[in-house]
Amino acid sequence: MFLYIIYVLLSPILWILLLLASFFNTKIKDHWNQLWISINLVQEEIKSLNQNKKIVLFHAASAGEFEQLIPILNLIDKKKYFIVQSFFSPTIFNTKIKEENNQIDSICYHTFDFILSSYLFFKKIKPKYYILTRHDIWPTHIFIAHLLKIKIFLLNANLYKKSSRLKFPLLYLNKWTFSYFNKILVPSTRIKENFKLITSNNNLIKIGDSRFDRIKNRMLTNKVKLIPKKIYKTKNIIFGSIIDSDYKIIFNSLKKYFPNGNKSLIEKNIRLIIVPHEVDKNTILTIEKKLKKINMEPTLYNKVKQQVPEIILINKVGILADLYKYCELAYIGGGFGAGVHSVIEPAIYGLLITYGPNIEILDEAVEMTEKKIGYIVKTDSDLLFYFNILNQKTKLFNIKHKTIEFMNNKMGASKKIVEEIFN
Repeated sequence: MFLYIIYVLLSPILWILLLLASFFNTKIKDHWNQLWISINLVQEEIKSLNQNKKIVLFHAASAGEFEQLIPILNLIDKKKYFIVQSFFSPTIFNTKIKEENNQIDSICYHTFDFILSSYLFFKKIKPKYYILTRHDIWPTHIFIAHLLKIKIFLLNANLYKKSSRLKFPLLYLNKWTFSYFNKILVPSTRIKENFKLITSNNNLIKIGDSRFDRIKNRMLTNKVKLIPKKIYKTKNIIFGSIIDSDYKIIFNSLKKYFPNGNKSLIEKNIRLIIVPHEVDKNTILTIEKKLKKINMEPTLYNKVKQQVPEIILINKVGILADLYKYCELAYIGGGFGAGVHSVIEPAIYGLLITYGPNIEILDEAVEMTEKKIGYIVKTDSDLLFYFNILNQKTKLFNIKHKTIEFMNNKMGASKKIVEEIFN
């Protein structure tokens, strides 16, 4: 409680910093300007559309977290519940998210974590349930929701051993914050044990992760032809969601394995798909320059027609998960930075999956490594070793079989989550 009081006392300074940042950051500016407009609109929609249903407030910070909620939203009884979906990110808020998801009744921005704004936010919406997913947890929101007797749930909860939440002084603030959750639904025993360090075992329930259901559903409905069929005539390597810290190992490995650039790719009957984590102009130009230095000539995705080039550089957001179906081997970015990005998106297609050593933040990456269906690479030689497996059909087939079996065993959490919350 003492740390929270300090946090509250610092709030005016944080408010001023946010206001100043809104003049320079377009995302913060958009959130700031549209925040109360969107919340007031939700309030009006509740008054005009809600027919004595219980109001459920789901929150997702970004598009990735919202994806996790889709299979859960699809199972909720709309005759009983009015669904309000809040976001922090303008990227997802400004899409046609409501029109594309008929389970959502209303959307708004979520307030920043200040006492007055948080109180007004909950009083205007009046939710019976406040449901969060993954990581986006703020002490004032949780405290105010508790005071207003709103039931608070955390889904797909994630907490790794080296998390700052478990370190002094945040450990004590988090113990206080997490004590107000009605239930924390965790995907694995490993994560449950980590949560025991900051909250009572009584509100921890091991139940699974809805992300697996969403990824399976996306795979089953993935009928869009993003690349012409000719791409299936080659073995294909995808570098997914890569960042600066991945560049050294990727481009050194490509230079060694394909010494003559595009010519070597043709000789070895391999194509490359390169997907940066951010697709801004500077990132695309940087990758193009690095490829040209090793005699590789990429083609931007928006310029791919009927002829499939040897190297496709993706400059479009939102299609990475659907590109894995074209490939046999995936290198997933982030493992030489803060932590590896999604490994289960390629896993649903049974790919040979590699990544850098920083995997603790992602429980499924740890589990896949232990089961030897995901592979850590630390050096160029490590990545070259996995490039060579592309020529070993039996080994590739066995890895694919084990990986898909692993994914299938993870399905069904969404139904259990809905039953646990709405009982």
